[in-house]
Amino acid sequence: MEKADYIAKQFDNAESGKTNYLDTVKIMTEAQNDSGFKFDSIMKQVNSSVDMKSQGFSEDFELLRVMGNGNVLTRSEDGKYVQERDPVHLQVLNSKDALGASEKWGKRDFDVRSDGTAEYEIKKGDNLWGITKDTLQERLGRKPTQTEISESYKQIAEANNIEDANKLKIGQKLLIPQGGKVDVEKLPDTQKPTIDFSSDTAKGVDGTFNAMSTPGFNGTDESWISNKKVDSQIHGNETVRTSYSGDIDGSGWNNPKFTASETTDSFGRIKERNISYDGSGLNLTVDTGFGQTQDLEGIKNIATVFNPITGNYDSRISLNSGAKYNSVTDANGKVIRFSLM
Repeated sequence: MEKADYIAKQFDNAESGKTNYLDTVKIMTEAQNDSGFKFDSIMKQVNSSVDMKSQGFSEDFELLRVMGNGNVLTRSEDGKYVQERDPVHLQVLNSKDALGASEKWGKRDFDVRSDGTAEYEIKKGDNLWGITKDTLQERLGRKPTQTEISESYKQIAEANNIEDANKLKIGQKLLIPQGGKVDVEKLPDTQKPTIDFSSDTAKGVDGTFNAMSTPGFNGTDESWISNKKVDSQIHGNETVRTSYSGDIDGSGWNNPKFTASETTDSFGRIKERNISYDGSGLNLTVDTGFGQTQDLEGIKNIATVFNPITGNYDSRISLNSGAKYNSVTDANGKVIRFSLM
């Protein structure tokens, strides 16, 4: 399936260390809206080729569909729980037992599941139109229109491969799909990190860098990097911590190895960054603000935290010599203060 392959490729983030899944969820949503209830079979193929543990999650959960509220519905690896996850970092918002519960919809008993689907066993005198009407009455909380019944009727028939609704068999079990299209516009806007690293100011120009653009992180100057890899991703309730490592290769000045980590919030905004260089450290020309630069030799570590009061990033640059500098970078990637500590 072309759509399944395309969706699966969006999760191949091991090289880039991508932790913001919102664009992928939007692609899933569009495929879900276009494919109707054939989307379930598309996602089966996606789940067979995507290992969520390789993305840094604790288990290889199964992706089901995008819910009407924009969250992503998943099933635990052992099949016991159904989880609702946020569309940005796929963090669990709530988890329910996957087993169904019997509920009376109209005059009929349905086995309602936590994933939003239901199952109904055909009884004597049943017809697909009546079953559809009771389903919609329950889900809409009002009397459905003839148009709504007709559309849902076709969807249930498609989900159960029913070609002739007049040939339902007593004891036959019908899958009642979750139904309904998802409004892509209701999904949150794609959230970039607070600093836009596509800008020249943020990523450094002509060999001049700042504490937030130091080679080794996503969005910064990758031409200096070789053998970069994502070592781990730890997904918390509201944050994602990603660890990197690699080699500096390309400055011609010195080429140490590095280890780095960054923590982002549930919207992909940077909360904390830390990078260390081995050996004698990294030599860089750094931006000190207001058009000024300074050569720093033997940078061993740069530790950065977001300051929620000022909206700036406070960084401490430690050198091999023991000297330390303080650098403050605003949300546009501009250095607004630089001083020796």
